[in-house]
Amino acid sequence: MNSSSSLCSSASLSSSPFLSFPLFNTSQQQQNQWKEFTRLLSNQLYSRGFDLVKAFPAQRYNAKILSNISPLPTYKRNSTLAFVIANTKHLWSYFLRNLYNQSQMHHNPWNNNPLDLYTKQSVAESVNEVLGIIDQRDVKCDIRHAFEMEKSRFVAFQLLAHESGLAYYNRTCGLNVHEIAGPWIGLRSVVTLDLEGPSISDTTIPLENPYPEGDSLLKAKLFSILHQKNFTSSNKEKEKSTANGISRDWYQWVELRDLASGFMTEEAQIKWRYSEEQLEYHYTKNLSRLQEVVNMSKNDDKTHS
Repeated sequence: MNSSSSLCSSASLSSSPFLSFPLFNTSQQQQNQWKEFTRLLSNQLYSRGFDLVKAFPAQRYNAKILSNISPLPTYKRNSTLAFVIANTKHLWSYFLRNLYNQSQMHHNPWNNNPLDLYTKQSVAESVNEVLGIIDQRDVKCDIRHAFEMEKSRFVAFQLLAHESGLAYYNRTCGLNVHEIAGPWIGLRSVVTLDLEGPSISDTTIPLENPYPEGDSLLKAKLFSILHQKNFTSSNKEKEKSTANGISRDWYQWVELRDLASGFMTEEAQIKWRYSEEQLEYHYTKNLSRLQEVVNMSKNDDKTHS
């Protein structure tokens, strides 16, 4: 994995991110600035649960989108620094802790989608921290999130993750598959800054499908899911597969991810696969169930403290 990509680990945080940031006076030095920015931003985001960060030139994504999709800003640069931000299962414990802390402060974190709010706040805070560290708070910055559907804000995140080099976009099953974490990733945000980005010529190595032999299985599974969805569209059929008003049909999408994990070792699948609680919230957005999980996680912490 090259230096423009970061699958963070706790080891990467052993050195303080608050190191002196070099002054860049030449064009070559300015071109290398993005590597240090990636390190600093990765450290900030890791401490909030977002452990996948990939730097790329915004122009590369813009060159691949359809004409009806708004491009990322380029600030009149030839190569503009942008980051795609995602997470593995690493996010879950940070998210639950944040919800618990918010509730303890008598805030109400149970409105709408709390994960979207947590993502928005975490990314903004992380970017602002890094801009403060390098003393460039006046740098223009655009942040967009996967949950934004407005035409001017919409980003084709699956395409972006592929074109940035973060994770292969397998159109057979509609999943992005990371070389290490497999399909167990969540695409969250893209940050674009008025800073020099990676050389476009240095980041054009196309990603390869990590599991091409599984495409026929994935295609058949996706067809089965879509066919059953149409077949069980009546309310009576749906009532048979619900508990507490939440349909269990969503678990078929988990099974699709399990199939897409076929190239991973058993050890890797155990390491990266989402917990059952994380999977349930990912697919149902059931707030009452999420609240139960938060309470249980804090009770477990007290038991083992």
